[in-house]
Amino acid sequence: MTNQKTGHPGTNLTQKEFERLFGNDGNFEITYRDAAYKISSRFGFEVLHIFIRDRVKEAEEHHRRQPQYRFADCNYIAFRVCGIDYEMINGDLFFYHE
Repeated sequence: MTNQKTGHPGTNLTQKEFERLFGNDGNFEITYRDAAYKISSRFGFEVLHIFIRDRVKEAEEHHRRQPQYRFADCNYIAFRVCGIDYEMINGDLFFYHE
């Protein structure tokens, strides 16, 4: 299966775009707990069922990505709920397929 934005398996947000939005300095990192609450608030998933992912795949490379939150429309969180993987990118929900 391919992802909605990139057309290939793995993340819907390229590493280049991730670094452009959030940089490499960790200024916009949030805790896993805060990330789970933001996901629950935005999409209605039960907090206790949310597992935050810190690794994603792009093409053949794996990248470590902590949850990021600048604004309601500038954020990134990879997560799993009940065995289904998702990404929240800039407030929108996408399926994540490896």
